[in-house]
Amino acid sequence: MNASPSHEEPFYVVLPVGMRAADAMGRFLDDARIRHYQFPPIWAFERSGLDLPGAMPEVPCVTRENLDDFLRDLTLLCDGPALDRLVARTWHSVDEAVRDHYLQRSTLQTFAAIFRVGPRSNEQAPPPSFRADRIHDHGFELQYRLAPDRGPATPRAPTEEGSLIYYPFDPANASGRAEGGLGEGDGVVLEAFAYEAGREQHREVLESIGRDVGWDVVDPLG
Repeated sequence: MNASPSHEEPFYVVLPVGMRAADAMGRFLDDARIRHYQFPPIWAFERSGLDLPGAMPEVPCVTRENLDDFLRDLTLLCDGPALDRLVARTWHSVDEAVRDHYLQRSTLQTFAAIFRVGPRSNEQAPPPSFRADRIHDHGFELQYRLAPDRGPATPRAPTEEGSLIYYPFDPANASGRAEGGLGEGDGVVLEAFAYEAGREQHREVLESIGRDVGWDVVDPLG
């Protein structure tokens, strides 16, 4: 059983092949139930090594009107070589204990590396799980709020609050597909998050918005 809190367990929004993330997000934002929303700032991908202000000098901020062009250009910038550089740079900058965690090294292997009778962690290639986590560390997150319900206010975990995330370094979200039991595919897979009390409401909204265009909403919590 997965012990993660439900707001840490995503829904998977599986788009039909050929449907872009911007199309889905635009359709989502055009629904009257989405009362407020916020895009990340243009510099949000600096930690990934991308200079978006330099690459897109004519774009002061992400808006509903330029979302399609922005995500298209962002995805082009987040190509294989850019991801390789991000993974390599991060692998060598993280703490030794972090690399040990990903490599799943035993105590004996760790001591062997310390006494130079075995390879150091930074001399080993980062495993696929480290690469997958870097992809998920650098998602494009649309934060939103539905119209509030009439129940008591819950400022620490507002039921109307949610987020929809696109991963430009891997639009098909291979690790998400594996974790959600979705199977392999080429279509874009977004991830959606909501607090536990509002989880069912957010799932229903996502399902109704995407029903007539063929996207599927998969909830691993059932």
